[in-house]
Amino acid sequence: MYSAVRLVSRHRAEGDAGLHDRSSRPHSSPTRTHHKPKPARSRHGNQAALPA
Repeated sequence: MYSAVRLVSRHRAEGDAGLHDRSSRPHSSPTRTHHKPKPARSRHGNQAALPA
């Protein structure tokens, strides 16, 4: 029922263009991870991690 009400409302506001499928993807992802990984840290305080 809610879907029909939403479609009618979109059609009134946007015409036929309001009836097309829309993406469900969010506009932003605030908890998304960064593209660059952080450097590895040692388990022993602030010492730099040694290569394996």
